[in-house]
Amino acid sequence: MASSAKSFQYEAKHIEALELSLSSERLRPYILRAGGSRLRAILIYERNTALSEALYGVTQAAEVALRNAIHRVLSVVYGQMWFYKVGLEGPQSEKVSKAEFEISNDCRTVTPSAIVAELNLGFWTSLISTRYEKVLWVPHLHKAFPFAVVEKRERDGSMSSVKLTRAEIFEQLERIRTLWNRIAHHEPILKLGLDGLYSQTLNALKWICPVSAEWVRATNCFPQRFHEKPLSYAAPKLAPPPQVPRPGMPRS
Repeated sequence: MASSAKSFQYEAKHIEALELSLSSERLRPYILRAGGSRLRAILIYERNTALSEALYGVTQAAEVALRNAIHRVLSVVYGQMWFYKVGLEGPQSEKVSKAEFEISNDCRTVTPSAIVAELNLGFWTSLISTRYEKVLWVPHLHKAFPFAVVEKRERDGSMSSVKLTRAEIFEQLERIRTLWNRIAHHEPILKLGLDGLYSQTLNALKWICPVSAEWVRATNCFPQRFHEKPLSYAAPKLAPPPQVPRPGMPRS
């Protein structure tokens, strides 16, 4: 989106049309951030979109790796249709039922892989929450994060690897889920500390598959877009309003 902006004419009539198209409500946080300038608000909106595009693939990779890792681990113990055997609670069970309905309603075959693909990131993250710690995390799901360790310096100066806790992993997954939801719903993300979230998403992916994390790091464009300077545009020159003759003024 940023590349096409070079040829776009930011005239007053165009800005008015964009505000109508996007809606005043959607532009309001950008206008506030821009100090009231609608032109600057449009440019900030463009930057938000460009960064959302860049982060889409990064968060997508983390979500796909997470759901496939959980599916593999639980399939070994309960079979590929583990959804009905692990004792899912109401909200998660309802999401599985809804996924089956959507698959059938779309004239597709209900298979384990189809259900996995239909379930959203919120479902997979919830399986790492406190409610499933004893029944899923302790016996099984910790195996989905074989590389979830941090280096810790001991008192003697040596380094040792310490496994991350379920709570630490869940907290990071929740941050990624929040970012993903805002991107998916076209909401502002510029205040979220995106450079930190980018690194955290890669770290979470690394806990599951270091190769995938390096692949995403090497092929995504977020760092370039995040560090590039936003294009500068001159404010549109508006024609002065016509003078209304006052009593006693000569008419032209």
